[in-house]
Amino acid sequence: AVVSTQSTGGPSGSGKSTVAKEISKKYNLLYINTGSVYRAMALFLKEKLTNFSLESEVISRLETFSVDLMPEEKVFLENKDVTNLLRKDDISQIASIIASIPKVREIAQKIQKKYGKYNQVIMDGRDTTFKIMPEANIKIFLDTMPEVRAKRR
Repeated sequence: AVVSTQSTGGPSGSGKSTVAKEISKKYNLLYINTGSVYRAMALFLKEKLTNFSLESEVISRLETFSVDLMPEEKVFLENKDVTNLLRKDDISQIASIIASIPKVREIAQKIQKKYGKYNQVIMDGRDTTFKIMPEANIKIFLDTMPEVRAKRR
């Protein structure tokens, strides 16, 4: 089977997600926002830890972490649809903390690479173009004037 992998890059507010979602619909590709993996990790860890800055504890807990990224941006954690929980402020804060840990990024990138390797996918987000899918058939980098990005945020 031919695997079509694409990635988007560019600054916040440049339209990456909008373009990626439209491409995924038009070409029937699995759309993955890489931030979903970090947010799922945050939700997973929230139930197990209170201090998310303790790198060794975070890494140890993530040894049993597993996430399923599904069509229509659905995210399943331990066979439960957690999509609606991932955009909560506390989850965003935890995701931001743990994403700064290099080993957490390695774990997330391994998961993301798996999806990029075995699926027809368009991936949007941090590290997609050069670290997660450097072999992507198509790479899209969007840039937008700062004034336009500011209006979108």
